[in-house]
Amino acid sequence: MVFRICICILNHFNNKKCGVSTIISDTSKMKSAIIIVIALSFSLTSLGQNLPDCTNLTVEELSIDTSGAWAVTISNSCSDCASGLGGQVYCELMVVRTIEPFDTIAASNCYCHWSPNNNSESTYLITPVIFAIPPINTIRVSFNYCFCENIPFGSGLGINENSIIKDYSIFPNPSSSKTTIQTITALKNASLTIYNSMGQQVFILQNISGDNFTLDLSNLSNGLYFIEVAQDQRAIIKEELLIEN
Repeated sequence: MVFRICICILNHFNNKKCGVSTIISDTSKMKSAIIIVIALSFSLTSLGQNLPDCTNLTVEELSIDTSGAWAVTISNSCSDCASGLGGQVYCELMVVRTIEPFDTIAASNCYCHWSPNNNSESTYLITPVIFAIPPINTIRVSFNYCFCENIPFGSGLGINENSIIKDYSIFPNPSSSKTTIQTITALKNASLTIYNSMGQQVFILQNISGDNFTLDLSNLSNGLYFIEVAQDQRAIIKEELLIEN
């Protein structure tokens, strides 16, 4: 385990992905890595603290950075855990779909993350596979191999699942030119925005009222899009839409 941590810390310095097959040829760097790991291991062992887990960690924010990376802000509510550099330091942060195709849609490019410090929060930049954030109720955030495989979402996150309208339908989906949105609860002065896979706005409709409305999508090219319906300054519908002409 210590040797694996050494490799991970050294690869973090070299901006490479960590793996057990990595070969370290620079003896001085290896010695430096071992010294760092020994110090961290001693600190963790001497304190005898628990690592933070799913009861301590919360996803507070999901956004897209100006560079195009996903920014994931995670808080740690623990007061006496072995956190930060005093805990495990070779974790991979991932965002995974909880619906088909159950794929990883964003991930760190190295096993080199650690949890936020106690009673604090940290923002992690990870590399996306898709460039728009899907509905929160279709994804999970994971510290792979460390801490928690399904970090809970905070109630203050951009989308609170309890505020999402669940009784709605979007049809046809996939669509070729027109799509209808139907809700059980009538909307009032709502707005609709469609984003492409790069997170860019490509369609906006304002002042929507009623429980049934049809969108003319004939100007949109084939591809995956994301629909967001907002009312009273909060998102109430988020859904993927596939256009196939």
